[in-house]
Amino acid sequence: EKTRFTNDNIYWLTIGESFGLRMVHQDGSLTDVYPIVTKSLYKKHFEINSKYQTSIQEGTEEDHWFWESISAPEQKTINIYLKDVVNIPLLPCKLYIEFRGVSHTPANPDHHTIVSLNDNQLLDVKWDGQIKYKAGVDFQQSILMEGKNVIMIDLPGDTDSIIDIILLNWIEIDYWRNFIAVANGNLFTFWGNETPGTYHYDCLLYTSPS
Repeated sequence: EKTRFTNDNIYWLTIGESFGLRMVHQDGSLTDVYPIVTKSLYKKHFEINSKYQTSIQEGTEEDHWFWESISAPEQKTINIYLKDVVNIPLLPCKLYIEFRGVSHTPANPDHHTIVSLNDNQLLDVKWDGQIKYKAGVDFQQSILMEGKNVIMIDLPGDTDSIIDIILLNWIEIDYWRNFIAVANGNLFTFWGNETPGTYHYDCLLYTSPS
């Protein structure tokens, strides 16, 4: 774990008196016909640590690095890029986003934040104070594009507060991704399949069967 003292973990290894565990050979070849899985739910995290905020409420263990500062009335455009987007419109996806309030006035709420993805409004939230504010919202795969996707964060400045300033920390997208090799590599997760059983995973565009 990274700390302010070191980025490295240190381990002390000792030799015991007995033999350690040994690997057991097991035949992994297919012996039956199983459902072929060609896609999976995939989590993509976007975060750029470009702005350091010294003063954070109860900030000893909090993140002090942020992506963007937004002051109402202002719209901020964030471009994110997704690969191998499955072309099935009704698949369920999710957007997560985390902000930190900077301004704080006697008015409640201080902040009004609207978030859109590719011109589709997903969030319209009002919140108060210099807190860490995390929101999540469901949407359908049809909203997503292969490659560039545009997130718009809008602070209309229509609360009773005389000032509305927030920080963007990070964005996450859960979306359905095809199993397609890139440079003979393919990293994927299995979140999209919660039913126990045996499955055949079909990964495409490798240059060699091995």
